[in-house]
Amino acid sequence: QWVDPRFRWIPSVNGGISEIAAKSSAVWQPDVYPCESECLDLSQRESTIQIRHDGNLILDVDQVITYNCPMNFDAFPFDRQDCLLCFALDGFSGSSVNLKDTPPDKRELRVQTIF
Repeated sequence: QWVDPRFRWIPSVNGGISEIAAKSSAVWQPDVYPCESECLDLSQRESTIQIRHDGNLILDVDQVITYNCPMNFDAFPFDRQDCLLCFALDGFSGSSVNLKDTPPDKRELRVQTIF
C-alpha cells in the first residue's frame, strides 16, 4: 500500500465513486524486493490494484520467497524461532521511504519449513 496524490478525487462530485480497480500493469508501483533471499522468482501474474479516492493504492502480490533462517533448539520443546525478513525498495534511500509491515490474515500466510 502506498499513497499517490495524483489519484485523489472527491467522491461526491464523481458519482459517489470512492474506489476503483485497475490492472496493476496500468499503474506505477514501487519496486519492492526481498533482500538476502536464497531463491527469488520475480515473475508475477497480472493482478488488480485498488485505488481509493484519498490517493491510497493497495496491491496484493503473491510470491514464493525462500529465506535461510538459523534455528536454535536448545530450549526444545519450548523453543521459539525468529526469522528476520528484509525488504528493500529499488532506487530509494531508507530516509525517503518507510516500509511498514501489514500482517496478512492468518489464512493467507503460508509458511513451509524444511529440516
